[in-house]
Amino acid sequence: MTRKTRPVSWIRAALKEFEAFPQEAGSICLAALTIAAEGGKADVAKPMRGMGSGVFEIALPFKGRRIPRDLRCADRR
Repeated sequence: MTRKTRPVSWIRAALKEFEAFPQEAGSICLAALTIAAEGGKADVAKPMRGMGSGVFEIALPFKGRRIPRDLRCADRR
């Protein structure tokens, strides 16, 4: 069975910050984004209150501090 993956939309500044993440944190975030784009929800992702549907926060404890990022998956209907 083929999975239908939705595209991920980036705000340029957020992508630039994301690319500066440590490799381990970036890999975990990419895995969470892939799960979300395929319609699932990763353990590290949670819906953000007050931001509308389709907006998730991926918060990773990394080297003693949290790295929160807001990421939106484009909804194809």
